[in-house]
Amino acid sequence: MYERSALASARAGAPARWSSERLTIEERPRQGAIALRLGGESERRLGSKLLELDMDAQVGTAIERSDRAVLRLGPDEWLLLCKRDEEGRLASELRQALADQTSSAAPLGNGTVALEIAGPQLRAFLAHGTSLDLHPRAFGPGRCAATGFGKIRVLLWQRDAERLLLLVGRSFARSFWDWAIDVARQWSR
Repeated sequence: MYERSALASARAGAPARWSSERLTIEERPRQGAIALRLGGESERRLGSKLLELDMDAQVGTAIERSDRAVLRLGPDEWLLLCKRDEEGRLASELRQALADQTSSAAPLGNGTVALEIAGPQLRAFLAHGTSLDLHPRAFGPGRCAATGFGKIRVLLWQRDAERLLLLVGRSFARSFWDWAIDVARQWSR
């Protein structure tokens, strides 16, 4: 099923994209996301078994396997990234498997917009909007964090040295996109 871009103009419909030699910003409309709350070790084990991902990773770390990733945002908080078309099924399976626990699994994909930002100017671009320590020793590949860009909360996942996935709430996506393109234009000269 084709999913309309959250950022495209009413006429276009294709995913939003901006590119220069040094930086690319591209919408990923088929990105699914599930917010997970797992209270204890037994819940983490059940989640790990069902998802085939290690839920015991350190806070601020992302674990990726195939087309899924789990980002540990806090002691009992994770964000599961998956394909949008499997989001509902996975959330339901997680709720069933963890029904006797104090956990929760809530699909968020329709409420978020995913952007992939890549290129050699990635860190310089991010430095324009966040106070997060972006030095590669502090925020390198495999790291994730929730942070603010102005008054907009975003989630960052550093995929590799020059590639990052950014998630922003759908209601703030247009404002974030406009800000991002305004900042990125300096690398198109």
